[in-house]
Amino acid sequence: MSRKLQKFLVLLDNESLLYFPGSFLSGKVVVELEEEIPVTVPAAKAVKRGHICKRHVPVADATRGAFRLKEAVFLPHGRAAAAALPVGVRAWAPPCQGLYFHIVGEGVVRLTDKSKVNTSDRENYIDFRMRLLGENTPKGMEMPPPRRGHAARHFSETRFPRPGGVPVSRRALVPPFKLGLPLGLPSTFLGKHGWVQYFCKAALKEPGGITHKNQQVFIVMSPIDLNLEPNLLTQPFHCEIEESLGMTCFSSGRLSCRVRLDKGGYVPGESICIFASIENNTRVSIRKTRAVLTETIQYTAKNKVVQAETRELAFLEKGRIEAGVTDQWRNEMLYIPPIPPTNLRGCHLIRIQYDIYFIITPKGPGKEIRLQLPIMMATYPIRNSDGTLQRKKGTHYPTVLPVFRPWLNTDKFKA
Repeated sequence: MSRKLQKFLVLLDNESLLYFPGSFLSGKVVVELEEEIPVTVPAAKAVKRGHICKRHVPVADATRGAFRLKEAVFLPHGRAAAAALPVGVRAWAPPCQGLYFHIVGEGVVRLTDKSKVNTSDRENYIDFRMRLLGENTPKGMEMPPPRRGHAARHFSETRFPRPGGVPVSRRALVPPFKLGLPLGLPSTFLGKHGWVQYFCKAALKEPGGITHKNQQVFIVMSPIDLNLEPNLLTQPFHCEIEESLGMTCFSSGRLSCRVRLDKGGYVPGESICIFASIENNTRVSIRKTRAVLTETIQYTAKNKVVQAETRELAFLEKGRIEAGVTDQWRNEMLYIPPIPPTNLRGCHLIRIQYDIYFIITPKGPGKEIRLQLPIMMATYPIRNSDGTLQRKKGTHYPTVLPVFRPWLNTDKFKA
């Protein structure tokens, strides 16, 4: 069969491959044969007047009042679904020991430290297995009995070669599948040291021991709706600090900084409104001030944090502040670029956090002063009471969110 199996695919009905928790995952497994081959699987059954024929699998053709071999489709949903097939299309089974199907969703953390020590952990979110064809063919997949009359008589009179089975047409479709995805699934995530991924896997086993395998990845997006989150995220919040500049024994004065954001929850495509006041009551000038949007990914294995990486996604920068001068940031807009969905609720191995860092860099050897303001990155923005979006200046919602993070290969942000 290895030379005759031309195509073995898992096809999903949703071409975008994007699914939400609670939605239905449906598709079919396609087997395409290079040439006609004999069918010898005992699991394929043809029913005639209540009797089961286990050796031969003819296909009904009501248009000619006879049974003949033809392209076939398996529908594991009972006779009602089979009745909806085109006239003449019924059932067949490829010459295999079994066709197995597996839907799996898993989170994995895997990394190697500088000492070449491997650390890994894994957890499952979906683990659904079934046999589509084989000895335990599900009920409802058998060919329904033919109508009484000439077709039934023709079936009883038709002769087929007993030892080798019957030939099967060049191309055939095998059972479709349909599964409701559980609620609370974490979103698909692809990181440097771990991932959350979802697959549909199929395995076609031959009697000789050869197994053909194929799989199809699908994407799960678990949305975060800001309208369903605590109202605190819609309110402005601020952070302030007061520091001394200069050497420990020779302080040159105090610097105070107060930073305020317009709210605590955002979605990609929005702009973060930043207000800040920097009072430089020192004898040291400030070289620059920056507002940076960062993403921190934390990997956990065996209940222990094994890796944490912070990277810069966007920033705003202003220049020099002289000694004794107060500088203001008034409604400065920091645009949030399109980023993948980040809801990993339900995943205990990977955690993602977003922050706004406001960084003050003094002139000379003095250390930077940093204020950290955590924010939530959601999927659906805040709406007005009438259901319309609260659009603000600088808002450009992306039509499609990316899956990959190209910035994972950039330098880390030193938090």
